[in-house]
Formats: sequence, structure tokens, C-alpha cells
Amino acid sequence: MLAGQQPFRGENLLSLADAIRTNDPSPLTGDASSLDGAVSRALSKDAGKRHQTVADLLGDLSQIHDLRVISRTSVMQLKNTSKDLRTIGRDLNVRHVLEGSVRKAGNDLRITAQLMDATTDAHLWAAKFKGRWTTCSTFRNGCLAPLLRD
Repeated sequence: MLAGQQPFRGENLLSLADAIRTNDPSPLTGDASSLDGAVSRALSKDAGKRHQTVADLLGDLSQIHDLRVISRTSVMQLKNTSKDLRTIGRDLNVRHVLEGSVRKAGNDLRITAQLMDATTDAHLWAAKFKGRWTTCSTFRNGCLAPLLRD
């Protein structure tokens, strides 16, 4: 977990879902505090304040001094490469790599994400989401919040 605690709480699944839908997440503290603005914007209840594109999110993340966001152009050069993660990490001069996939068939949506330590090739975190795409806000509340919460 990014903050060491879940951003939303509920006594049962229904109250947890209501908290995700209506409450703002707890502010991030400590080492994760530099990510608070990007996470708050990603989870905003006001659709106009949320990231509208991946480029918006990457723009916010790239403003964090301790976080190095590699350009999509550089990353796409490594697509379908036979290089191992340690070599990719050295080539990009990064310690951690976030990788994932999005698959959509009709209204069925599946998203996977995993954070890897590029120096050891160790899995640090992983999350999956399976659900139905109905609206952008449903997607954000049903998918992004649980992925960020983990």
C-alpha cells in the first residue's frame, strides 16, 4: 500500500463502496506525501478535477522531484524486447518499473498492474481488476480506486 493504510474504510463491503463513492481519500504522509496531489486528483469526486488522459497523470507524476517518469517514446522502444528487467532498468536508469495491461472486449474490462524492483527483478506489488465498462466515473471508482488503494 502506498500510504501504509487503506484510503477508504467501511465496516462492510457496502459501507466501503459508499466511502469510495462519496469521501475523499486520506492525505498521504511520510515518504508518500509527494504523491498526494496526483493521487488526490486521480480519485477526485469532481470529474472536472480528475486526470482526463494518461498524459495528464504522467504530467502530474513527472512534477514529483523524487519520481522519474520515463517518456512513452523511450518505453515503446522496449516493447517486445528480449532484454531482462535488470537490463531494462539499467538502460532507463530506473530502480522500479511499473508494468501492466488493459484488455477490453465489448464492455468487459481487465486491468493488471505490477511494480517491479529492476535491480533484483522482484515483485513488489500487483493488482488486478475485472469488471464492466459502463461510464468513465464507474471505471474510475470501480477500478482505479482499488488499484491505488492496494
